[in-house]
Amino acid sequence: MRFTWLIRACGLAGLLALTGCVATPPAQFYQLQQGSPGLPKNGSGVAVLLGPLKLADYLQRETLVQRQSDDSLAISQQARWAGSLQDDVAQLLLRQLAARLDSSRLALYPDRVGFKPDAQLLLSISRLDSGPYQPTVLEAHWRLLDSHG
Repeated sequence: MRFTWLIRACGLAGLLALTGCVATPPAQFYQLQQGSPGLPKNGSGVAVLLGPLKLADYLQRETLVQRQSDDSLAISQQARWAGSLQDDVAQLLLRQLAARLDSSRLALYPDRVGFKPDAQLLLSISRLDSGPYQPTVLEAHWRLLDSHG
């Protein structure tokens, strides 16, 4: 009698577990758009150190955060960044700066061993979000330092 009850309980638990797995939609992965900034033609040019780069705390997660129409934030259960958002932002900025400054002499903080910058760009991103029927908003603060700080 007890053995039959145990088999039925395990079967029911297994069925519930399978139902939960089937109902979960697959994850969707996103990356920042790279654009096509082009490669620098000049092998020299101004030497720039990018960083430190700081992202707002709510952006330092694997899942996407969407702003709702009432200005609240909702964490998506299916939408995820395809990599580290911090790393993706840094690499995108390096490529954009290299193309606009026509220089291949750029480095990302703290990877600067032996690198002597002419300038350093410090960046803090306090907001980067969008939502259903909401435009994307980027708010950032930056400082540009010369070689003497």
